[in-house]
Amino acid sequence: QFDSIWRMIHGVSHSVRLLCAAGLLLFTALYLFACIGVELISMDETIMSDPALQELVNERFYSVPRAMLTLMSYVTMDSIASFYEPMINARPQLILYFVPI
Repeated sequence: QFDSIWRMIHGVSHSVRLLCAAGLLLFTALYLFACIGVELISMDETIMSDPALQELVNERFYSVPRAMLTLMSYVTMDSIASFYEPMINARPQLILYFVPI
């Protein structure tokens, strides 16, 4: 019985490096897209001229950490249509920003 537990612990310990690398890659991608998104979305005159979209931007894209949290909900598909669909309707080019994520 000890042998099977040892093999399980050994397997988990060897996969930690891979899981950390995947987590770091996800964090880097989210950070990069959050930086781009804050600049791209909050500086867009078309989006900021609409009061409903301006409120959405001020709620979800006002800073890089908040944009990362928003994009994380996008990656996990947690109520994603509520924030990206109105923006894509106002500025169809933003599909090039949201689809690669």
